[in-house]
Amino acid sequence: MGEEAVEWLSIVERKFKETAGSSQTITLDAFKAVFVNKESPYVPRIFQLFDKDKSGNISLGELIDGFQLLVNGTQEQKLNFLFDTADLNGNGKIDADELDMIFSTSLADSSISITDGDYTGLVESFMSETDTDGDGAITFEELLAQFNKYPGLLPNMTFNVPGLLSVSSKDKQVRKSFLSKDFLSAPANFLRWCQNKNNRSNLILLCVFLFINLTLFLEAAYKWRAKGSNWFLVIARGNGACLNLNCSLIVVFVLREFLTSVRSSRLARYFQIDENIDIHRYIGYVIGVQGLCHTIAHTGNADAVATASDGKITITEVLFTNPHLTTLGHPWVAGTAFLSGWALDVVLAIMIGLSMDCIRRQGHFQLFYMSHLLFVVFWVLLLLHGPRFWKFFLLPGSLFIYEKVLNMDIIRHAVHGGKTYIKEANLLSSGVTHLEITRPPNFDYEPGDYVFIKIPALTPYEWHPFTISGAPEKKDSFSLHIRSVGNWTKKLYDFIAEEIQKKDTDRERKINSSAKSGDGTGVRKRKRSHYSATENTQTRRISRVNLIETQLACGTDLIQVSIQGPYGTPTRAIFHADHAVLIGAGIGVTPFASILQSIMYRYRLSKQTCPNCSHTWMEDLPATLMELKKVNFIWINRDNKSFEWFVGLLAQMELEQDQEHFEKFLDMEMYMTKALHENTMNSIALQMALQAAHRKTKKDVLTGLRTRLQCGRPDWDKVVFRDIHADRKGCVEVFFCGAPVLGEVLEHFSNKYDFVFHKESF
Repeated sequence: MGEEAVEWLSIVERKFKETAGSSQTITLDAFKAVFVNKESPYVPRIFQLFDKDKSGNISLGELIDGFQLLVNGTQEQKLNFLFDTADLNGNGKIDADELDMIFSTSLADSSISITDGDYTGLVESFMSETDTDGDGAITFEELLAQFNKYPGLLPNMTFNVPGLLSVSSKDKQVRKSFLSKDFLSAPANFLRWCQNKNNRSNLILLCVFLFINLTLFLEAAYKWRAKGSNWFLVIARGNGACLNLNCSLIVVFVLREFLTSVRSSRLARYFQIDENIDIHRYIGYVIGVQGLCHTIAHTGNADAVATASDGKITITEVLFTNPHLTTLGHPWVAGTAFLSGWALDVVLAIMIGLSMDCIRRQGHFQLFYMSHLLFVVFWVLLLLHGPRFWKFFLLPGSLFIYEKVLNMDIIRHAVHGGKTYIKEANLLSSGVTHLEITRPPNFDYEPGDYVFIKIPALTPYEWHPFTISGAPEKKDSFSLHIRSVGNWTKKLYDFIAEEIQKKDTDRERKINSSAKSGDGTGVRKRKRSHYSATENTQTRRISRVNLIETQLACGTDLIQVSIQGPYGTPTRAIFHADHAVLIGAGIGVTPFASILQSIMYRYRLSKQTCPNCSHTWMEDLPATLMELKKVNFIWINRDNKSFEWFVGLLAQMELEQDQEHFEKFLDMEMYMTKALHENTMNSIALQMALQAAHRKTKKDVLTGLRTRLQCGRPDWDKVVFRDIHADRKGCVEVFFCGAPVLGEVLEHFSNKYDFVFHKESF
């Protein structure tokens, strides 16, 4: 038994004793209140199975024995318990009503939506395969025989005891001190980071950064110590020299045009700048520490100056008043160094404090955004404060000004060749807004690039970054898929919904007017125009889900969109990889949507056509795929609705690939993580039913694709990465876009299997 199971069982024993008191037994109501994590129709049945003596109460021994079975029992014993749980009437068989209860409960718990016809087919296929004697009910022996047909389920079947318990964090009695385990293990974690193959370029940058900072510090410290300065001033000057560099360098890692140029050059093969935002943040922390040391050291020096004056001036006068007492500062404004220094401290504290994750990711992004606009004040104060700062700031500052000028509306429109408008907008049922935006003549981008957009009709000043989800081969427009997760994105969703409602109301008014005038042709033209604006109408047939998709077709009143970009991302390196693994979590799939569409376009352009019979074929992989020999695409979502908008493209890619005769180029895997977290009878039956239906129809019930949608979370180590490693085509490079927590897991296993790892950062 593992340590975690022992801990949970000890909690079970303690809570049982607290609840039972002197009676030493608990009732069903007490069992529900104390030990059951959620309402379920199977709770009374579990209570009955634990109540071995049929007394109507459970003793501590019976409760522990029940949990021990689920923790330490054999796989067959665990399956038998789950079967007995689903057998609500206890007759030793699961009948049609109980099977219906299993599937309906499992689908509801997993937030899976399917049609009534698919549901009926799912239940009937499972019953027909499992009920071998045809009596309309399933015995344990029949279930076990069916279970053995799916060996993948058996080794992974465990019964998660903690998942049954409603144990709060207080019950675990976990106390974290300042010197927590994570803090104490920081040196070991840093050593592992240094040994990580994917961090080699960043390690080189770190060493160069530290070396230059150390050199600047020692040079300034030696110079001022040689003049006979006290140690306070020596330390202040050393930190000041480093601040000159770092306060200039920090802007380089957010210069989007510059970083895009680097990614497009040969330097991208040697220096991965995937973590440019993290580097920007870490330099900010270094500036904060050095600024604090600089301030403390100058305060100490001011005290020394006041002491040496024999009472003629005080430390307060040196630090806050009488600037003529010191010549520190830029020659133009000599004597203002202390005053500008305090102002710099205040501005820096505001910028660092409001950039913390607890601010940015807790619904206060505007505070972060507005506080970072203080960078202008910060740089102006630095130019006044430090006489040498301008030398360090000259090149980064010039690049920054160049990018700002380039992003001015008048310049941007001239470069791109015109303004941009929303050509079409779709509101998808999964809370995603699909925007089709007109593409200017000179707007060139690579698959996976992103843009900043501003919609003046929505908000006149806010810019937000989104990945382009369409392929660059599509010349007349480009698309964005935007999930409603923040204030601005929700406002966009509502704004488009209102515009659609206005269009529909106006359309109905015109149709009614035409009907009254007897003009039937007008009605037919409008209907034909409306439906011609619909892309991928086949999507709804392929996915076979209740997708309610409302569309806004362009009228005369165009909605303008301002664009900055496009900007490069790590995914630009995909076509230079031998074997690419694309992993998207949720809406993080958008850069890979662009890439897969681009691959499909390149396939089509490389096809050969017979002039006599119009037969098409392809002799080899397209040369436009460059070094790319193999692609693994993995998409993870919480529920099946989130797969809807991308299903049409995936179905087309499956069809195109099946028509060719060369070795399979694209492998797809899709996972629905919200489904089937616990190994209950419901989840096991649903997994087997879904697999049986896929085996029978060669299509997935939930998506309509030939690729089966897998329930649960991927086993990255033992299944996904191991299989990719065994079937690798040259150097494997992993490209990830999604939650940072999952990114850390994938980076760990990429390093384990010697894969190159890239991740998106905004």
